[in-house]
Amino acid sequence: MSVLVTLGIGVIPPGLPQYAQYYTLNNAGAGLLLTGFSGGMLLFSIPGGMIADRIGLKTTALAGCVATAIGSGISILLPSFGVLVFAQALQGAGSTLYMTAGIAAIMARTPDERIGRTTTAYQGVLVIGMSIAPLVGGAAVVLFGLRGPFVICLIGAVIGFVVTAAVVKDTPQDDTPTELDEIDAADPLGARRRHTRELFRQRPVILALVMTFLIYVAIGGGRNTLLPLYADAGLAMSPIAIGWLLSVALIGSVIVVNHAGKAIDHGRRRVAVLSTALFAVAMLLAGLANVVWLLFVASLVTGMAKGYSAAPPVAIITDVAHRSVYGSAMGLQRAAASLGLVVGPYAAGVLADAIAFRDAFFVFMVMLAFTALLLTTLPETMGRRHTQPPPDVPQTA
Repeated sequence: MSVLVTLGIGVIPPGLPQYAQYYTLNNAGAGLLLTGFSGGMLLFSIPGGMIADRIGLKTTALAGCVATAIGSGISILLPSFGVLVFAQALQGAGSTLYMTAGIAAIMARTPDERIGRTTTAYQGVLVIGMSIAPLVGGAAVVLFGLRGPFVICLIGAVIGFVVTAAVVKDTPQDDTPTELDEIDAADPLGARRRHTRELFRQRPVILALVMTFLIYVAIGGGRNTLLPLYADAGLAMSPIAIGWLLSVALIGSVIVVNHAGKAIDHGRRRVAVLSTALFAVAMLLAGLANVVWLLFVASLVTGMAKGYSAAPPVAIITDVAHRSVYGSAMGLQRAAASLGLVVGPYAAGVLADAIAFRDAFFVFMVMLAFTALLLTTLPETMGRRHTQPPPDVPQTA
């Protein structure tokens, strides 16, 4: 269901050049269309996690479906560009409400020794959906025009609502696992606030959020914006071909997802460093691509990097977050990802307007290489789950 509700992340990029022509936008303006969706995700990531902690996961997920459906319905009308960006923001808000509730529920019920495999399995499902989505989006533009991708998003939201309402078990607040000790139980709301504040004092969490932000800057800017714009302007590829280009990342993600889960369950830091470095290699390949097949290779490598890099931050935060604030913790992680998706497309558009596409890809490569170096300082968190805070965090009563 997460795939259906979050289709908007992937179905729009293949038609990005056509939307730019329809609304007479430059590259930066085209990136702003993707930024609208990501902006909605950003604004509701943290509130969505807090809502899930307080009112339950099913109610939060259903609210996400409704918001996604409304945003998709407005977008189908192809209103003015400003209204379209607002509608995409509403759609993004609905998507993040659904995803935050989903990952919080899964992490709360996952044994310590399977955090990596469970995280990569969930991320793998999302990656598969988001990798198929560009192919569907490109075909929808060709067959049904610019309204086609938004119709698909509306159908996905409606199906998600019906299935969630009929199948998902209700999870009111008092059924959500909390593991509150005796002191916390006397003031559960205050305890949740304290455990949430503790997240910001833990270095592994901060580095996990930095990694998430910069990886999603590269996804939103390098893969979702620069790749389709360069494929259209530099290699004259059609929307369907661009859809295939973005969807080929699916192959890379599927190849590595099983190994990624096992690797993360043997240590978070190494996977975080190597996956970020692999993403830098993908941007280098994209910058060097002067033929279609090499651009496809670059897309394949981005998929492999995404398969490895999406899960370590979630596992790290799960290791150190208190169980009673999993919704808020996952909301923080989603907020970092959404902020990256907000910044990435617009930054990529500005770079594409100011410098050559190749140089823009190289800027992303350098950013990711420095991130990989930074992550070598990441403390290993495996085995710390709900036992004790990292050494740089004082015990609290």
